[in-house]
Amino acid sequence: MKKYLKMTCVLAVILTSFALVLAGCEQDTVEAVQNQNEDSSIKITQQTRNESYFSLEDPITISVTAMPDGVTYRWFINTTPSNTGGEPIEGATGREYTFTPTERKEHFFYVEITLTTAEQTVTKASDPITITIAEMKDLESQNMVTVTQTKKQYVRGFGGMSTPWSNAPDDNLDDFEKMYNPENLGYNIARIMIPPDNTDIDEMMRALVANETRFSGTDFYKDNRLPVKNKRHDYYYEKVKIVNKYNGYVLATPWSPPAEWKTNGKTAGGGDAFLKKPNYDEFADYLRRYAQIMYEKGAPIYTLSLQNEWTYPDGDYEGCLYTDTEHANWWKAEGGFLEGVKGWGGGRQISSVQAMSGEAHNEITRLNTVLAPGVREFIDLYGRHIYSESRSGGISTDLFKNSAQFNSDDPKEIWMTEHNINSGSNGYDYDSTWPFVWFFMNDIDFTLRLNDESAFIWWTAKRFYSMLGDATYGTTDGQILPRGYGMSHYAKFAKETGRVDVTVSGSAAGVNPTSYSNSNTGPKISAFVTLNDDFYAETLETRHKAWRNLSLSNNNIKAISLVMYTPTRTDSSSGTDMGTVKIKLPDGFKIRSVTAMRSTSDNGGEPVYEPVTVGSDLNTAYVTLPASNILSVRFTK
Repeated sequence: MKKYLKMTCVLAVILTSFALVLAGCEQDTVEAVQNQNEDSSIKITQQTRNESYFSLEDPITISVTAMPDGVTYRWFINTTPSNTGGEPIEGATGREYTFTPTERKEHFFYVEITLTTAEQTVTKASDPITITIAEMKDLESQNMVTVTQTKKQYVRGFGGMSTPWSNAPDDNLDDFEKMYNPENLGYNIARIMIPPDNTDIDEMMRALVANETRFSGTDFYKDNRLPVKNKRHDYYYEKVKIVNKYNGYVLATPWSPPAEWKTNGKTAGGGDAFLKKPNYDEFADYLRRYAQIMYEKGAPIYTLSLQNEWTYPDGDYEGCLYTDTEHANWWKAEGGFLEGVKGWGGGRQISSVQAMSGEAHNEITRLNTVLAPGVREFIDLYGRHIYSESRSGGISTDLFKNSAQFNSDDPKEIWMTEHNINSGSNGYDYDSTWPFVWFFMNDIDFTLRLNDESAFIWWTAKRFYSMLGDATYGTTDGQILPRGYGMSHYAKFAKETGRVDVTVSGSAAGVNPTSYSNSNTGPKISAFVTLNDDFYAETLETRHKAWRNLSLSNNNIKAISLVMYTPTRTDSSSGTDMGTVKIKLPDGFKIRSVTAMRSTSDNGGEPVYEPVTVGSDLNTAYVTLPASNILSVRFTK
């Protein structure tokens, strides 16, 4: 048994005693610290959107949830889709309101949320809610999408990297609210860097949040001729708390061990940058202590990897190389180093932070070494990047797919933890525009549909080529960009689901190609199932394994979602108009309600909710899918 396992009991007693002194129990300690410095304004974290129902007999429940605790609710009915001028509904003062419709028409609601403190009373209205009781009807269609019950991977979620370097913009707390609040973009995974500049990680983290490190500076603002300000890290923990508050997951990654422990004597990478074997224990202690600090600060993480791009010898920034054998040997020597360090993910505390392999720079076959007995049992997740990926059929024929993702005894998730596509200095001004959203969407599709990977994390969440603008190359600071809205479709309709296969027939050509190309304009369509509540109640860290072992049937499916898009070339040409598309759900799945969200070039891709036509059998539906559209649909039964 590794030394870390032997220390678990002692450390557990120490941590528990610490938590008891502060708050009476360790769970309350984490939540209490997470809620410190909470903004006093009202934040809506969930609300019913526009939905269509089809029965005049079944009660319908709509809901809105807001933060902080202690808010009160008052529901209104209206004659138009507006959140003003409505009539209060007698007795409707909870976060939910239930009614039974009596006629087929549109019903309009909103709720006023009030927070009263000693200083003031603040009221905020939800967005309007439109509930349509629709007629069922059958339409002519040009194409049909059939959702099967053929299982693929469990999909954990989507998000981006918070980059600490001074040559990147601040991603502040407002930015994190935009990205991770489910009522905004709804992402659920963030990647953060573990700083490497001091062998004393406690002192390193103190200096970081005090803005005393080399990461703090004005480089980005000076280089881009913006109003100069220092890059801030004092909200390093607060950003993690926001992700955790919204039931997300945080991955912490080291770019380098401290310089003293490396063969090149510096944090920079390069061909001679290796971790010295005599320092394996010290680096494991360093990483373990980092995870403990995050917990103690009320910002526990979900997973921690060994190394960013241990396969890539670039000397221009922090880096560290491992041979395949060294990568495996590190885990053999230090495996279990995170045991007993409490983490957080999916809205709950977990007993130990999950251990992720080194994140390979594309070369996925180099991870096969750590799938062997004696190594794989210490690794909970596998990470890799898709730079320079040949993408000819994804990794479907690779040994890694069967030995990791779909291993019959021990299937594990693969997370795609970093990629970036931009157009280079001659085309930067285009990257934030709608026609360039398709490179990004094809990247997500490649990761999910062709590679069966469980997470997609984009490099630098805030940048002109990313999800939020940074005030450069035609963007404004904090502006949600088309790529931000594009990822939101997947985040809102595909996170925490099991992906299932689809078949497509009809007049459209090139649907769901089997290889990747940035210029491929074939429509992309993926389907995902949300399972019954008991599935999510019992599994968190091992959901992929539970999903792979599940005998899927309509009885354990709660909802079915599709994300569909029709890409074009960057000059907006060559897109496919699929016309009216018939969606066929598995036999026996009867639709109770449906909601749909569409993005087009209008308003830079900002989504619009719309009704969906459902067939007379309540098992089929009809949507239109012109070129240059992203459409996501969720059916509940």
